[in-house]
Amino acid sequence: MTRPDNGNAVPGGRPEGVRVEGRWVGVALLLATATLWSLAGVAVKVAGVEPLAFTAVRSVGAALAMLPLLGFGAKLTGPARPAGRLMWPTAFCYTAMVGAFIVASAVGTAAEAILLQYSAPAWAAVMAWGLFGRRVTRIQLAALACAASGVGVLLFRLWNEVRPDGLLAPALGLLSGVGYAGVIVGLDAVDLDARRRTGGPANVAAVVLWNNAVAAAVLLPWAALRGELSLPPATIAGLLALGVVQMALPYVLFQLGLRRTGPVAAGLILLIEPALNPLWAYLGAGERPPPGSYLGGGLILAAVAITVLAGRRRRLPTG
Repeated sequence: MTRPDNGNAVPGGRPEGVRVEGRWVGVALLLATATLWSLAGVAVKVAGVEPLAFTAVRSVGAALAMLPLLGFGAKLTGPARPAGRLMWPTAFCYTAMVGAFIVASAVGTAAEAILLQYSAPAWAAVMAWGLFGRRVTRIQLAALACAASGVGVLLFRLWNEVRPDGLLAPALGLLSGVGYAGVIVGLDAVDLDARRRTGGPANVAAVVLWNNAVAAAVLLPWAALRGELSLPPATIAGLLALGVVQMALPYVLFQLGLRRTGPVAAGLILLIEPALNPLWAYLGAGERPPPGSYLGGGLILAAVAITVLAGRRRRLPTG
């Protein structure tokens, strides 16, 4: 990824000569995204499938769902083909994100995995600034500080209560957060690049297909080598359907919301997911969140409120 000239920038590092898209539409799309994503923790618990196989087959379902929608996606969300130089690193970040998160949820608790994954807004802010010269607003800094405090509470509890040989889940949760930040910043860069090249946004269906095809190509052989793919047909069908509902659809909504809010704000708004993920895990699998999750989760949710209520509308290049 290259860092563009940011000489004529507005707050947030976006070029002048822009149009404004509906911010509240973007917020609604991101909240719907978070709700669908939040089903992952309980799904992996209830499915009883090894985490690598779960993630790989689910990614196949998401990729297959996008194949017939490529033409429709071009009409609905934008005709531009995503640039490979940006999509390859984004897709590998996506693979690291989904793989590390599902394994963390399986070996630890859904609450720990999702809350540590949501260190992503801080990583996204650093990446957006370092790679693309994006400035972070004071509101976003306040929200990031609040979110970082919440993650810090969780890490402190884990450091004091978890045995050294039990740090795999939190380590994978943090790795998933770094990967998630790469996805947020990468998808934003893909869309802005398409607008600069063609005057229109990237084809969302093509982006979702690319990410999930790479994830499946990486994870399926790994799961096969571990002997995890000997699954009943009904289980495979269920995982493929889950890929459509819990990955393909929300990632379309995510990209439509991202282009209306920007990477840092989107990452902060999606922090609503940590409140929902352990709730579904409790209702569906009887898994109780650790006590420290309530304080840490409360601080993270406060960061969402700051971003939603005090954020700015995003401006996009017109080409």
